[in-house]
Amino acid sequence: MWSRIIVASTILLSMNACGGSRSLPATEDRSPHIAKQVAALAAPIQQLHKQAEKGDAEAQFNLGLLYDRGREVPKDKSEALRWYRLAADKGFAPAQHSLGKLLAGGGQGVASDKSQGYMWLVLSAGQGDEEAARQSEILSKQLTPAEVTNAKKLAKQWKPSRASVTVNKVP
Repeated sequence: MWSRIIVASTILLSMNACGGSRSLPATEDRSPHIAKQVAALAAPIQQLHKQAEKGDAEAQFNLGLLYDRGREVPKDKSEALRWYRLAADKGFAPAQHSLGKLLAGGGQGVASDKSQGYMWLVLSAGQGDEEAARQSEILSKQLTPAEVTNAKKLAKQWKPSRASVTVNKVP
């Protein structure tokens, strides 16, 4: 099931990047077609959101990407940050990389924190992310030696959080 969600999300991102679906003839009443398109687009996003809320790190990361780019959801850097942080806290390297970049750059409602950004990039690099390693090297030159030392110490002490799944229990 998860692979279908990923495929649907990828298709949605591709459709959005390519300008959407085919155009409808001008003489046709578009409202039923638009409603069907909206419903078709909303279902995969809702499914992705449910998986993210259940604690799936990959779903959290993908939802964060959608919010970061404003694809099929309103563009919201704060919401993107929230989902990246949840996935990054679980040790998901792509989320750690994205969170590091987001914190290092700041902007659009996200406070810049280069030290924290560096820490997340170091963690992602530690899992083999070569681009995160390059970016952490560049970012380290913008920090004081003490900040670099402290961030590396925090990265070394960091432990992934456990997936927190909220389940509605039936009495």
